[in-house]
Amino acid sequence: VADLNNIRKISQSSEIGILDLTNKLTKIELKIKNLLSILEQE
Repeated sequence: VADLNNIRKISQSSEIGILDLTNKLTKIELKIKNLLSILEQE
């Protein structure tokens, strides 16, 4: 039973890590798009 609980905790934390990564990537993508639009305007 303890093993199952540990596996669940690990899978939950990895899911959170993946969500965090996708959030960061989305923010970076938005920043890049903003920079590109600024460069195109000049």
